[in-house]
Amino acid sequence: MYEKGQYIVYGIRGVCQVADIITIDHPVGPKGRLYYELHPYNQKDGKIVTPVDSEKTITRLLLTRPEAEALIQEIPQIKEMTVANDKQREERYKEALKTCDCRVWVSMIKALYLRKQDRIEHKKKVTDLDERYFRMAEDYLNSELSLALDISKEKINEYILKNGSWCESHGPFYFVEKTACVSRRQFLYSDDLFDGSSGFASQAFFCLVQRSDDRLTAFSCL
Repeated sequence: MYEKGQYIVYGIRGVCQVADIITIDHPVGPKGRLYYELHPYNQKDGKIVTPVDSEKTITRLLLTRPEAEALIQEIPQIKEMTVANDKQREERYKEALKTCDCRVWVSMIKALYLRKQDRIEHKKKVTDLDERYFRMAEDYLNSELSLALDISKEKINEYILKNGSWCESHGPFYFVEKTACVSRRQFLYSDDLFDGSSGFASQAFFCLVQRSDDRLTAFSCL
């Protein structure tokens, strides 16, 4: 049972705070049943009331600081999510969010980012569906890391850039930020890979890229 004041991850609603634990007597049903009153972290006036003993929705405590730092080190090894049937894309995104698993969220963010780059390359518009779920996954992940690391959401990507052991662990792969190319060697920045004007990835998203025929090719990203 969670305690009042704790932050938890609650299904597809993401990070929430346990604002209160209350007793509700329903006219028809069990008497004296305990309920959590949850306030979504990024919704000022949002409120969720759910039974303490409910098993319908996956919930968990937030990552600890050591767990958050370990996750950041794992990001390059996490594979992007695959969607075999395009008609089931939205359902696949929903299920990924419902897992309450940060690694699944990273996998989803990577997949959506690479899908965006592919559509731009082929002169296709980024879909509203992709953009909406990208922002949701980004918000869930950054909200949790922000609380676990005790830094603002706006500084999460900067923290990841500074604290990931990217170059050391990936040999031929080089770390590239949206606005600059950062590596042990000097490479040219590629506007084709990072379109800062699209608004799709408004924060400092980054990729591990591989040099191929004097061009930068996306390898994996967050």
